[in-house]
Amino acid sequence: MAFQERTLLIVEDDKVYNAWYSQYCRDVLDELSHVKGTIKQAFSYSQAKNILDTESVDFISVDIALAKEEEDKTDEQREYSEAGGMLLLKNIQATNTPPLAIVVSGETLLSYAIDAYQGFGILAFYQKDRFDIDQYKQAIKAALYYLDAAEYAEKTEIGAVLESWGKALAAAKAANIKEKYFPEDIGEKVKVRWTHPVTGLPNGHWTEEKLRNRVVGQQDWGVLLKITIHGFSKFVARFASQEEAILTLVVGSLKQVYQKLPNHDCFIGHLGYYDYSSEPSFIIFPDDDTDKIYEAINQFKSDLEEKTGLFLPAIGATANQQELMLSVETRILRSSEYSFEDLHRVLDTLGSTTLNQA
Repeated sequence: MAFQERTLLIVEDDKVYNAWYSQYCRDVLDELSHVKGTIKQAFSYSQAKNILDTESVDFISVDIALAKEEEDKTDEQREYSEAGGMLLLKNIQATNTPPLAIVVSGETLLSYAIDAYQGFGILAFYQKDRFDIDQYKQAIKAALYYLDAAEYAEKTEIGAVLESWGKALAAAKAANIKEKYFPEDIGEKVKVRWTHPVTGLPNGHWTEEKLRNRVVGQQDWGVLLKITIHGFSKFVARFASQEEAILTLVVGSLKQVYQKLPNHDCFIGHLGYYDYSSEPSFIIFPDDDTDKIYEAINQFKSDLEEKTGLFLPAIGATANQQELMLSVETRILRSSEYSFEDLHRVLDTLGSTTLNQA
């Protein structure tokens, strides 16, 4: 995971509480070795606003009942005016890149929490009289991991996105933060950008990154299996209105077989970039267990033949029936036989190395 620099701001007018929250931030930063964090402290609305106006802040903890300085108002006017913390949240939401925010307050009115969630996009709301230190720390972790995931998503580093997003969700659960409270659903972004719209499997970009990170320049990377479905284009052409259903059927059979393979990495994805008129290929990373690999391949072939056979009555008994059947080609690479210095060599070898049948 790449080294990250973050700025965390604690806004609390009680000096004791401010010191406590700041220390909890330091504890989290000490635990997350990949983050170099700067902790800022503000004890008033004006101090906080000045920091936010002049510096970039990634995370903010706000006392929602924070007093704000209004020298031109009477005590009565101040009493009925908007709480300083709420006004601060309103201000930061109007910026281009608002920091991720959580609220801690001695106020017990639920209306404050509702307004903060709905109007200002906070991650969590904690009450001082029911304060849980571990939840507070987990909320900070969730925010920092989320920021990592969002940055990696922009750089299209899918492996790093998934790692950080998974950690963000785990911390969020411990902090009682719901996934919907994050500014953007990284999981949905991953699904849209890096998975096939019909099968839901990792698309070619994701698979290539997996190959690049796991195989290129690595030793003892294990085994990778390539499966190609031949005859797909003709089969789909015959049942043009069912092309998505046929692809789903093929992948469904493949997933069932894949689940029975010895596999600690749990990866299966599309290889290359194709439309429905071409012949789809897939990459699987199983453990190096040859007997089970062959057994899985044979099961897949048998299952696919059985399922696609259900379409044949619609064709009728014709001489072309056999030509319309799908066939399976398998190819395999092992780290004991191959080493690669670039992705091009991996892809080129996958296209020319045939699995030797037992």
